[in-house]
Amino acid sequence: MSINTTKNQRKSEWEKVFQEKQASGQTVKDFCKDRGITIGQYNYWLKKVRNSRRPAAATETPEGWARLKNESRAKPSVTIEVAGCCITADDDTDLSLVRRICLALRETS
Repeated sequence: MSINTTKNQRKSEWEKVFQEKQASGQTVKDFCKDRGITIGQYNYWLKKVRNSRRPAAATETPEGWARLKNESRAKPSVTIEVAGCCITADDDTDLSLVRRICLALRETS
């Protein structure tokens, strides 16, 4: 028997315990006392079982869902239209060059 089988069996046993608790209508404190379980054990396994049901955040995609790729966003830019000509500038654009082009276009229009 492998270690994983034993862990899976324990989780399965605790899932049954949680179902019994739900059906009992008792408080966690009373339920644990009646069964000789510490509240710490109960909460530990409740967390373990709940976490085992969750899909891994970055690696698995739940059935019926599609994973979206995080596309790199384009740099912020501005487009200037002067006399029918468009100039697009971003953070790396030499502003003095844009200014000279705009002045030249203004003179020709």
